[in-house]
Amino acid sequence: MASVYTPKTMSAPSKLSSPTEADQLLALISSSTRTIIRAYEDAGRPTPDLNASIASSEALLTPVTREATKVLEGACAQLCALLAHPSFLMLNRSNGVRLESGRVAH
Repeated sequence: MASVYTPKTMSAPSKLSSPTEADQLLALISSSTRTIIRAYEDAGRPTPDLNASIASSEALLTPVTREATKVLEGACAQLCALLAHPSFLMLNRSNGVRLESGRVAH
């Protein structure tokens, strides 16, 4: 009887990150989001809405919102890298979807 070839799948990292790392990333995401929303409210502007018929052409660009946006993007990318299946990450990268962020949680 002929042997059947079964390809090896990508193995998981030898040490899985602790749930506290995911919790820290979620806290960064929540805090950054609140910071950005608060900046819009303080400026008397409506917060961005994906369901709006016309998207806001002007983002609220201040040093505070820029930094909060960087942290938000980085934490989202890290959370996806931590929890998403490797094949989804590879598919996104092959399609040019990248969030270059570096590490944001320590």
